[in-house]
Amino acid sequence: MKYVLPLLILCLASTNLHSEEWELWKTDYYGQFEGKLINVIGSTAYFEGKNKMYYNTHIGLLTEENQVKVKQFIEEMPQAQAWSESESPMAKALKGRLFKRVDEKDVKFEYGDIDEPEFYVLYFGAEWCGPCKSFLRAFVPWYNEFKRFHVDNFEVVFVSSDRSGREMKRYMDDFGMDWPGLKFGIEGRTRIIRDYLPRSYPGMVILDRDGNLLHSSHSGEEYIGAHSVMRDMQNLVYMTNPRNPVTLRKLFPRYLERHFEQNQGADSQARPFNVYVDDACRALPDITDYEIQFTINSKGLVMSPKVLTEFSDSTKQALENLAIEWQFFPALERGRPVETTVTMPIVLN
Repeated sequence: MKYVLPLLILCLASTNLHSEEWELWKTDYYGQFEGKLINVIGSTAYFEGKNKMYYNTHIGLLTEENQVKVKQFIEEMPQAQAWSESESPMAKALKGRLFKRVDEKDVKFEYGDIDEPEFYVLYFGAEWCGPCKSFLRAFVPWYNEFKRFHVDNFEVVFVSSDRSGREMKRYMDDFGMDWPGLKFGIEGRTRIIRDYLPRSYPGMVILDRDGNLLHSSHSGEEYIGAHSVMRDMQNLVYMTNPRNPVTLRKLFPRYLERHFEQNQGADSQARPFNVYVDDACRALPDITDYEIQFTINSKGLVMSPKVLTEFSDSTKQALENLAIEWQFFPALERGRPVETTVTMPIVLN
């Protein structure tokens, strides 16, 4: 976790901030700074400093007086609107300027009726950029995994630095970018985008709906990399989607350790921690409620799953592959985890 970490950038940030007054913010351990409170996400407060320094700190590290101000700020924060109806700076800046690639063809990107994302991730890259390609090999699977479980409170926008629109589209096709791109060549005419054009590639920034900078691949003139921003985005997603299967999978080791601590010397049966049926399996042509048998090992992981209900071989295989992703609190004998084999009914609702 980061505490009062300054993020110096070389460009002007959006002036559409929530807090209009410069204030002195104090922490119990990390000194003080002058700035505007621009956002609160989970237990982290984000600030813009007078000298265009950016800070974030855990709310609990602020003085009691400052915590009261943060609480008031949270109470006054606007509720999310449908993306298509939003008048936020980011929604207005990008409206009508985005497209997606579907089957190697351009498709106009429509906001739709879902809530506007809390976070806009601007990815700056190009086909000619070797490090960009290396980064995407990690980033594309990460993005697809979260979108698989309908994590819609963030969206990525590709801002191309290619030499032509043809190269941009080929780059999007080759790496299977399932997120929208800004129409080629207009980044300089879109102020919020122009403000964050990077000096090094791949570049990445995370902005809120007002265009405030939350995280960047640059700190002053230092390039800290897009992988750093990807980790920041991952933490934001975990923080704001606590019951999502991807988040639970990440947090499972922590919960498992607590389970062992709270049940020292005790006996208990295995119980589910993260069990789900994703959209892909729910869409299988012959899917119904089913029974599945498997072993839960001492680490709470599923081993040797076998679907007992009669399905086609392909459906059984898909459901068994899914079960391997589940986690359980393992059975305990005198506080020690033991393997156990269970048969579990899965009811689709």
